Amino acid sequence: MKNQYHQKRYRRLRGAMVAAGIGQADLADILHMSPTSISNRLRGYQDWRSGEMYSVLSYLGISKPEVVLGYYFPPDGIDPE
Repeated sequence: MKNQYHQKRYRRLRGAMVAAGIGQADLADILHMSPTSISNRLRGYQDWRSGEMYSVLSYLGISKPEVVLGYYFPPDGIDPE
C-alpha cells in the first residue's frame, strides 16, 4: 500500500482541470477564494465544502455532479486503489 501522505491528492479532479485547461488560479476566481485556499484544498490540508465541489464540477462542465461527486472528490482526496 502506498503511503497516503506522499500520494498526490485529487488526481481525477486535477486531470479534469488539465483536460479543460483550467488552473488553480481559475478555480480561485470562480470560487472567490485565494489561490492559497485552493492549494490547501487540493493538498488535503483543508476540506472542500459541498457548494465548492458542486461549483467546481459545474465550471468543468461535468454533468450529473450528484452522481460523480465522489469520483472527483474522494474521501481525504485519495483515489481508491
